[in-house]
Amino acid sequence: EEAQLKDQDKDPLEPLLLSLSTAYRDNEDLSHRLRELYEVLDTDHSGNISSEEFCTAVRKLNFSPPIYFSPADFDDLSRDGELLDKQGCFNHHCFEVAFRERLFR
Repeated sequence: EEAQLKDQDKDPLEPLLLSLSTAYRDNEDLSHRLRELYEVLDTDHSGNISSEEFCTAVRKLNFSPPIYFSPADFDDLSRDGELLDKQGCFNHHCFEVAFRERLFR
């Protein structure tokens, strides 16, 4: 039961965040890496990333076990939509803000 509660508190993006946090050299490099990640997750190449697109694309990243990210997790990442545009999508800038918040909290 205690292990289950611990898993609930675990950030589903932890493997990705760990990979980012150990790979970048400086602020500029982190921005570059986040831009590359954004482009990978923007699977329809529309220039923005919806909740559905993010949750599906993040699962396809090369992590074992795969990252399962729910719409509720997306709401949390986007500060309950505060970081999203009118269509409910991340643009690149807000995506970077969200990931930097996760990395440095």
